[in-house]
Amino acid sequence: MQYAHDKKLIHRDIKPENMLFDQRNTVVLSDFGIALLAQSSHSLSTQEVAGTAAYMAPEQFQGKPRRASDQYALGVVVYEWLSGALPFHGSFSEMASQHLFVPPPPLRQKVPAISLDVEQVVLKALEKDPLRRFESVQAFAAALELAFQRIPSFQDAPSSEVIPPSELPLSGGRIGALLPTQLPSPTNVVTPSSQYLPPTFGTIPVHTPDVSFPFIKEPVPSEKSQTLGPLQRRISRRAVVMGLGGLVGVSVVGSGITWLARSQRSQESSRVATSTAEARTTVTSATDVYARAVATSGVMFGFDAEHTHANPYERILNPTTVSGLTKRWAYQAGNGINSSPAVVGGVAYVGSQDHNLYAIDAISGVKKWAYQTENIIYSSPAVVGGVVYIGSLDGNLYAIDAVSGTKKWTYQTGNGIYSSPTVADGVVYASSADRSLYAIDAVSGVKKWVYQTDSYITSSPAVADGVVYVGSYDKSLYAIDVASGIKKWAYQTGDHIDFSSPTVVGGVIYVGSQDHNLYAIEVVSGVKKWAYQTRSYIDSSPAVADGVVYIGSVKDHSLYAIDAASGSLKWTYQTGGDIESSPTIAGGVVYISSRDGSLYAIDAASGSLKWTYQTGNIIDSCPAVADGMVYVGSQDHNLYAFYLPDRPS
Repeated sequence: MQYAHDKKLIHRDIKPENMLFDQRNTVVLSDFGIALLAQSSHSLSTQEVAGTAAYMAPEQFQGKPRRASDQYALGVVVYEWLSGALPFHGSFSEMASQHLFVPPPPLRQKVPAISLDVEQVVLKALEKDPLRRFESVQAFAAALELAFQRIPSFQDAPSSEVIPPSELPLSGGRIGALLPTQLPSPTNVVTPSSQYLPPTFGTIPVHTPDVSFPFIKEPVPSEKSQTLGPLQRRISRRAVVMGLGGLVGVSVVGSGITWLARSQRSQESSRVATSTAEARTTVTSATDVYARAVATSGVMFGFDAEHTHANPYERILNPTTVSGLTKRWAYQAGNGINSSPAVVGGVAYVGSQDHNLYAIDAISGVKKWAYQTENIIYSSPAVVGGVVYIGSLDGNLYAIDAVSGTKKWTYQTGNGIYSSPTVADGVVYASSADRSLYAIDAVSGVKKWVYQTDSYITSSPAVADGVVYVGSYDKSLYAIDVASGIKKWAYQTGDHIDFSSPTVVGGVIYVGSQDHNLYAIEVVSGVKKWAYQTRSYIDSSPAVADGVVYIGSVKDHSLYAIDAASGSLKWTYQTGGDIESSPTIAGGVVYISSRDGSLYAIDAASGSLKWTYQTGNIIDSCPAVADGMVYVGSQDHNLYAFYLPDRPS
C-alpha cells in the first residue's frame, strides 16, 4: 500500500476481500479497479463516491478521497481482525452517517485483553479528520508493530469489565501470538444456564465480538432486524453483527429471570387480589388526573420537559399490584423499535427503524395511523397541544397532527437527529448530529436560534426555569438561555456525554457520562455537587423521584439508586444484560429494560424485583407508564402493552 501511495495511487477499496496470499504466504493487495491518481498529498475532488461502505473513510463518502483514506480503511480492517467485528454496520446511508460522525467503539470494550497502546494506534488511524491520522500508512504499520512489542498486561483494562474469553479472535500468526489466550480466572462470573456453543460459518469458528461478558449473549435478531442502523451501541456497541469472525448470539439468562418473577408472583398472589380490588376505586380519578396533566403540558421522553422520568399520577400500579401485569397486546412494526413510546389521549405514539411514526390505540393495540419519514427513527415523540414532534435520521424535525397523522411542518437540520425533542412554552428544542441545539417555534416551524457545540449531540435537551440543558460528545454539559440561545455555562465531565440526557429537579441537573460517572451539577453556577462512579459507562438517562436518582450502567448490567442529596448509594439491582435504556418511575416502582430482552419492575424503595417480562429480542426503548398500563418497544419489531387483567375496563 505504501508503494502504491508513493506512486500517487489511491486504492479506494481496501478490505479483506482484496488481500490475497501468494505462494509464499505473503499478503498482497489486489483489485485496483477503482484506484485514482492523486495530484498532491491533499484530497482529490471527484463527483463519484466509490468503495465498500463498511471500510470507507469519512472524506471518501464526500467524494474527496486521499491516500489517508486508504489508511482509514486499513484501520477498519485491523479493528475487524482484532475484535471479530466491524466498527459500523447498516445500509449505505447509515454507515455513511456513522463513519462521518460517530467514533468507533473502543477496542478494549470488545476485547479487554488488547493493550491500550494497540487500541490508541488503531483509533488514531480511524480519526475522522485525515490530518489527524498517521502521516503515512507505513507510519501506521510501524506504530502498530511497536505497540504489539509490549505484551498487554491485565492491569490495562478496568477490572470490573474484564471477564476473559476462552480464546481470542486471533489465535495464530504474528498478531495472535502476541495476545494472551489464557487470562486469570475471574471472581465475579455468573455461570450460564447452559454451555454456549459458538455457531460456525463454513468450517471457521465464529467468535463473539464482545467478549467482556461471554456468559450473556444477545438474542438472535430476526432476518429483518439484522441491519439495525446507526448508533447501535446504539450504533455499534448495541449491534448484533456478522463481520470477519462475527457472532449472532443467543440468550442464556431469560428463563432464569422469568422463573424468579413467577416465583415472586406466586408468593404475593393473595396481596395482589386485595390491592387490585382497592385499585378499582381509584381507576377513574387516577386516569382523569393523568389525562388532565398531559393535556396541559404534554408528554415526552422523560415524561416532562425536565426529564424527571417520573409519572406522579400513577395510582393503579404499585409494588404490590405490579406483579399481576400481563401482556395485553403487541403491535408489530416493520422493524425494530428503539424509540420510547409517549402515551396521551388514549393513544401510544412511537417511532420505528422502518422509518414510520406510529399512532396505536393504547387499549386495543390497533393502529390509528402511520406517518413515514425518509429514514430510521430513533427519536422518541413529544406530544403537546395535539401535535406530535419527532426527529429522524433524515435530519428532519417533524410536526405531525396527533389525530390525523398529517404533516404540519418539517425543519431540516444539518444531520441526523438521534435524540428526542423537548417542548416548552411554545418552543421545540431539538439536538442534531451536526453538533447543534435548535430552538424551533412549535406552531410555525421557524427557527428562533441555534447553538453549536464542539461535537455531535445525541443527548436530548431538558428545559427548566428559562434554561435548556444538553450534553455533547465534546464531554460538556451545556446550559443555554432559552430566550437568546446564549451559553450561561458549560461543565466538562471526564468523557463524552452520549445518550444520557440531563434531568433537572430541585435546582440540580443530573447526567451520566462515558467516564462511568453520574454527575449532580448546580443549575445556577454549573458547579459539581457530587459524582457517583458506576462500574461501566452510562448511556442511560437519570430518573429522579422522592429524593433518589435512578440510573442504569451499560456493561455492569446494573440499575443504581443514589441519594440525590449526598450522592451515596442506596441499592443496586443487576439485570441480565447491558442497560442502554433509561428508567421510568411510577407508583413506587422503577421500570427498566435491558439488552437481555427483558423488562423489569423493581421496588423503588428496596431494590427488589417485583415482575419481569422477556420479549423476543433486545430492548433499548425506555418504558412508559400511563393509566395502569406499561408500554415498551423491542428489537423484535413489537410495541408491547401490559395491564392488570382484574382492572375494570
